[in-house]
Amino acid sequence: MEPASQAFAVKFADIARRRLVLYGDDPFASLSVSRDDAIFRLKQTLLNLALRLREAYVARSLREEQLATVIADAAGPLRSCASTLLELEGHAARSPKEALEEIAASSPNAAQDTQLITEARQRHTLPPGAAAPALFHLIDLARAMWARAAQLK
Repeated sequence: MEPASQAFAVKFADIARRRLVLYGDDPFASLSVSRDDAIFRLKQTLLNLALRLREAYVARSLREEQLATVIADAAGPLRSCASTLLELEGHAARSPKEALEEIAASSPNAAQDTQLITEARQRHTLPPGAAAPALFHLIDLARAMWARAAQLK
């Protein structure tokens, strides 16, 4: 499992945080992801996410309802990255959603943006005119998280 945990350190860290064993042995009990691997993959995941969000805006901005889907789909990776980032900084988050809220709190539109993410995930739609600005804020948030990750040693 080591090559997979190195290649997908953020995903494996998320699984390790949230897993619930229903039956049998826990295959993740002995999982350990090195700090260097976690930092490298966190930065890579955030950079990739920011690029994909930019591309999605270019491809779908004329169809605002499609941007709501993009925002909903970005929530999971952003939340996982937020949890990983806080753990690497030495802080434990109660849940990935709360981790993202904590990290986004430094943003001027934090409460509104995290509410729009939740709304996009639950309703698959956003109020008219809200999707594009929310997507830009998510791109900025991913870049800010990348900058924090780049400071980690």
